[in-house]
Amino acid sequence: MTREPPRSDRPSRPVDLQVEAVAGAGPQGVRAAGAVLWRRACGRVEVAVVHRPRYDDWSLPKGKINPGEHPLAAAAREVREETGHAVALGRPLGRQRYVVADAAGQVVPKVVHYWAGRALDGEHEPGTEVDALAWLDPGEAVARLSYPRDRELLAAFTGAEVDTVPVVLLRHAHAVGRSGWDGVDDDRPLTPRGRAQSVALVAVLAALGPLRVLSSPARRCLETLTPYAESSASPAHLEPRLSREAGAGQAPSEVAVEALRAAATGVGTLLCTHREDLAGLLAPLAAAGLSTVPASLGTAEVLVAHVDATGRVLVAQKHQP
Repeated sequence: MTREPPRSDRPSRPVDLQVEAVAGAGPQGVRAAGAVLWRRACGRVEVAVVHRPRYDDWSLPKGKINPGEHPLAAAAREVREETGHAVALGRPLGRQRYVVADAAGQVVPKVVHYWAGRALDGEHEPGTEVDALAWLDPGEAVARLSYPRDRELLAAFTGAEVDTVPVVLLRHAHAVGRSGWDGVDDDRPLTPRGRAQSVALVAVLAALGPLRVLSSPARRCLETLTPYAESSASPAHLEPRLSREAGAGQAPSEVAVEALRAAATGVGTLLCTHREDLAGLLAPLAAAGLSTVPASLGTAEVLVAHVDATGRVLVAQKHQP
C-alpha cells in the first residue's frame, strides 16, 4: 500500500477522542451515514460523486442507518450499495445536521455521519437509486456537487492527510464472571450476551478494511474474534504479551508501539485484549498524539486510532457496541 506523503504545513497538535454509538441513541429524526470515497489514480487522489435521478443531484454516497445498526457499518454498507465498491473507512469527517420531511410530511432533524473511505474492490453498476458515478479530482468534485454542505465536507477531507491506517483496540465481549467460574481464568467463555456482541462487532470491524489480528490467548478474547475471523478470513494470531499476566508489565506497550509502526507502513492492526492491558496499550497512543485517553473500555467497545505515515495519531474514535 502506498502512503500519502506527510504534509509539511499541517499543525502538530494533540487530538481528542470522539465517541460513536450504535444507532438508536439521541434525538428522534433521521440518522444516516456515508463517506467521501477516494482512490489514487496516476499518483493523484480522486473522489467519487454519485448522481441520484430521483433528485437530479450530485452528492456524496450516503444512506439511512437501519434500526440497531452502527454508523460505521451503515456507512460501509451504503457506500457499497450506491457505488459498488467495498471501502476501508478512515478518519471521521464529522456530522452534517439539517432538516428533512419524513414519510408523513413532518419536518424532522437529520444527522449524517461521515468518514473518509478508501475504495477497495468493486465496480459501479447504474441503478434506479444511483444511475451514474464520476471519479473526479477534488477541485472538479467541488464544482460538480449540488449542495454546499457536501462541498464543506470535501474541504474537511482535503484539509488533512487522506491516507490513514487504523490501530484498533478491542476489549473482549462480556464473559462469565470470575466469581462464577471454577476453572482456569484463561478458559472463561463468553456469555450469551457476549456472543451476541461478538456477532455485532463483525460489521463494525469489517468497515475498517483489512486488519492484521492479534489476540490474547484467553478463550474469551478468541471467542470474541471468531465471528469476525470467519467472515473476513483474517485469522487471530496469539500474542502472549496481551495476556492478563503480561498486563502488569511493559509488554502491552511494546505491542502497541509495534502496531503504530506497522500502521505507518500501511498495515492496520486489531488488538483484542483485557481491561488490565488497556493502560499499557493506550500509553503509546497518547505519546503519538491522542490527548484524551479513556480510563478503560467497556466490554466489546472499540477504540480506533487513525495513524498517518509518520506514525502520528491524527484522530481517534471510541465505538460503543
